[in-house]
Amino acid sequence: MSRQSGEDRRPFRRHIRTLSGSVAFAALVWMSMPQASAENANIKSMTFNVLTPYKENTVNVSSSDGAKWDTIVPGEVKFWADMNVDTRWPGYVQDAGLFLGTCVDTGCGQGSPLIFYENAMERDYHRAQYISFATSKFQISSIIPAPAPYGDEMLRRCNEKLQPDGATKPHSFDMAVAVAFSVNTRKGAGDLGPAEVGGAEDHAWGGGDETRHGVFFAHVECLASSRSTADPTPDPHRNKITAENIELFVATMALPDPSPRGVDCKPVKVTTRITTDKAGPVNVKQWRQVNGGPITSETRQMAATAQGGGSFGDDWVKLEQFTKTTTVQYKAEVLGGTFAPSTQWKSVTVHCNGNYAAPTSDANPDNRTPPRVGTGTADKRRKSEERSREPEFDGRVGVMIGPRPMVGRPVMQPPRPLIGVAQPVPPAAGGGFQRQRPLLR
Repeated sequence: MSRQSGEDRRPFRRHIRTLSGSVAFAALVWMSMPQASAENANIKSMTFNVLTPYKENTVNVSSSDGAKWDTIVPGEVKFWADMNVDTRWPGYVQDAGLFLGTCVDTGCGQGSPLIFYENAMERDYHRAQYISFATSKFQISSIIPAPAPYGDEMLRRCNEKLQPDGATKPHSFDMAVAVAFSVNTRKGAGDLGPAEVGGAEDHAWGGGDETRHGVFFAHVECLASSRSTADPTPDPHRNKITAENIELFVATMALPDPSPRGVDCKPVKVTTRITTDKAGPVNVKQWRQVNGGPITSETRQMAATAQGGGSFGDDWVKLEQFTKTTTVQYKAEVLGGTFAPSTQWKSVTVHCNGNYAAPTSDANPDNRTPPRVGTGTADKRRKSEERSREPEFDGRVGVMIGPRPMVGRPVMQPPRPLIGVAQPVPPAAGGGFQRQRPLLR
């Protein structure tokens, strides 16, 4: 009896195993098929604008051995990001993130540094905030080239000004850094889950289905190494450096071609140039005012070096970028000394054609009142004809010369009778004029 029951149970177990395998296989097939809930949303609009903050974008580069610049000093870089996505119903934004570089969509997951991530879960996504990230995100290539080699570029540009004795002369420059704003969208009619903001270090997100780009400027300081070019036994009577002149140059720069989407305002380039009597450090202050607002300042120690021809000096160059039409002015001065040189205020207006300003027009660029319609050649011809019809008086009494004919010499016209004015008498037989007599009527 029990033996028969065992034989009856074995086919049942085989049936259960077969059914379980079939269900698992069906589940795998269903998961591999595209689902309606995972369909990308339709995007009505998507914008991304970036602003470089003042004095919060500095990257320091140092030398480990004094021979060349090879190390990006640990620190933090900050920029302002304005991110907006408007989806069509029933779309929503599932994930949003920022990458360094010009990657697109899921291509950002191929090694581009992720500097911001958020599991948004929102119908429309709107964020305007500061984005901070570590300078270690500026990748330096090793055996394999870095996907976004901004670290390589910083080292290369620092080492362009190596001195014969190594990385002993400090200098600085501004470098454009592209940022990719990527979102992962989906369609879903139900309630969305809660949003979750996470650090970029904790996620390995690989990008989304829509991407926009922006640019901010990193200010790179190539720091001098511990080696010193100074005389070990300097003359105490000849170590004072005199700043003979300071100049300030303010201009706008052209955007990269092609410029990243969302970048519509030309950057402002500010160059402060000093001229000294010898090599050495000089403290300089630069003043700044935006749209008539509060005046701020920044102080920097410039390093005057030999420029050739017996002259010494240094340049301090920085870039600023704005997101709307802006008027900014600058002034520079040398610190120290009663008669230290300084510059006048110099201003520049940045005109933008993006989302924050109305497009400019060439119809009336200097805002002068336009001339009346019809002026020009026709008006000049009309005024000339009016002047030609005005009578002119001859030197002789009572004789007028009428309208000038268009061709030929002026002709004498018979005078019109004038009351109370002596009239000329026809010439006598011998020639000349007879004695004039008054006209009586």
